[in-house]
Amino acid sequence: EVIVMSGIGNPRAFVSGVKKNYKVVANLTFPDHHVYSVADIERIVALLEKHPKAMILTTEKDSVKLRRSKRVPDVMRERLFFQPLKVEFLEGSDPDFLGTLKSDLEGKVHLDPNV
Repeated sequence: EVIVMSGIGNPRAFVSGVKKNYKVVANLTFPDHHVYSVADIERIVALLEKHPKAMILTTEKDSVKLRRSKRVPDVMRERLFFQPLKVEFLEGSDPDFLGTLKSDLEGKVHLDPNV
């Protein structure tokens, strides 16, 4: 059982992918760059109590935000997991665009050296 939680601009693909692989018991969608409030945390903890076998599956971005928050109780941290995101560009993509993107991201994210 999974509680899906996301605070991204367009969560449809993320949620759809999770539903293909897990039994979703709750889906919490927040706006992009959402700052999780005490009420949000209480709502999530209540869902964990209602579904004692459920894990929280979120985006890597939201996982980092939640793990850094002092508001998040251990019961939530222990059941918090994230779905890694991998971006691939189609063959034949504009090499100038890819070069600019690669130089902009250098040192900010893990880049596959084979690309």
